[in-house]
Amino acid sequence: MGKYPNINGRRRLNSNEKYQELISFVSNKRRLPSANKNGEKNLYQFFYKQRKLFDKNELDSKEEIKFIEVAKLLQNIKYGNKRN
Repeated sequence: MGKYPNINGRRRLNSNEKYQELISFVSNKRRLPSANKNGEKNLYQFFYKQRKLFDKNELDSKEEIKFIEVAKLLQNIKYGNKRN
């Protein structure tokens, strides 16, 4: 599984909370968090790490669903699409 250890319950709990925070951020600000802005760096780093894991197919199924939800949200914002 590469350099990432198996996901434990604590990380899954944290990632679920972070995904809720990320989805809320993207919904409200209509953009991804920035690495350069105070208060956004941790959320940016979370998204970046999740994207890398997604690209390597190393997210568990629940995290993958959440990641895709964020991606769809961003796509809808980008193209002004109001449906799912």
